[in-house]
Amino acid sequence: MVDVIVLFERLQGCLKNQLDLLDPMITVGEAKSRALRNNRVDDLNEAVKEQESYALEMEMAEQERLLIQESLEKALNIDRDSTLTRLLPFAAEPVRSSLQKLLISLQKKIKTLKDINSLNSILIKKARLVNNRLMQILSSGVPPTYGQKGEIENGLKHISVVNKEA
Repeated sequence: MVDVIVLFERLQGCLKNQLDLLDPMITVGEAKSRALRNNRVDDLNEAVKEQESYALEMEMAEQERLLIQESLEKALNIDRDSTLTRLLPFAAEPVRSSLQKLLISLQKKIKTLKDINSLNSILIKKARLVNNRLMQILSSGVPPTYGQKGEIENGLKHISVVNKEA
């Protein structure tokens, strides 16, 4: 039989790891906001690379958490895909208190990150509108070049300058 205490301690470590990853993700999101506001393309590219790296690390940590949680669900004989909150009553003290604090901290930091990402999304949409307007001015009233998702919309033939394989 799997030791439930060990699984809860592993879950605690996994959540701490995710919490630690959120701090640099927030910092990079803020750097991306600054780069967007100041039209600093090089800084923006660097922030995007860092975001992708942290997102990959977070994905791996989340997969680990899900595996631990699945093991806990089996060991405790409870429904699959339970929430972490549903697992808490089965944890012994002081791990239960620690897990509760970690969940609260995670929720706060995730909300902060979502807010930053929402702002960045708005900034990107505004930048795209400005670019379309500039392209319209430069092309003597030809319809917008870029669509909502950044794709080329008008019928003009363009030489692709974007590496679509990346």
